[in-house]
Amino acid sequence: MNRSKRLEPVARVADNRQENAARFLGQCQRELAASEHQLQELVAYREEYIRRFDDAARQGIDAVAIHEYRAFMLRLNQAIEQQSRAVDSARVKHEKSRVQWLEARSRAHAIDAAIGRFREDELRVADKREQFEVDDRSQHRRTPGGHE
Repeated sequence: MNRSKRLEPVARVADNRQENAARFLGQCQRELAASEHQLQELVAYREEYIRRFDDAARQGIDAVAIHEYRAFMLRLNQAIEQQSRAVDSARVKHEKSRVQWLEARSRAHAIDAAIGRFREDELRVADKREQFEVDDRSQHRRTPGGHE
């Protein structure tokens, strides 16, 4: 079996790894986008809540409402901090998966290139062999007097 055929199973494994890495990268991209979206929603909600509280405060509010506002803002800020950490974690995971995909893609391309070079070499060898055989048959058909 020639070298290009022997490497085909290796190429299939490399292609499968690249496809799996690409799928995982896509999943990580979706998770990152969802985390970022959730963080944006929390921040937008906080801004809206602050605006509403300011409007209510202009009309006058009691101490209980202020206390409830502060407690709620504390919980909301904690949720934003937690979601911000989740976004950071998703970014790290996404970057790692991107690097893994790039490495898998590079390996798959390298193996494909090697197979291509091996096939070219094999074709050159086969062409030389065929040319030699044609030349050899041509010489054997000639008679000793130099005529065919």
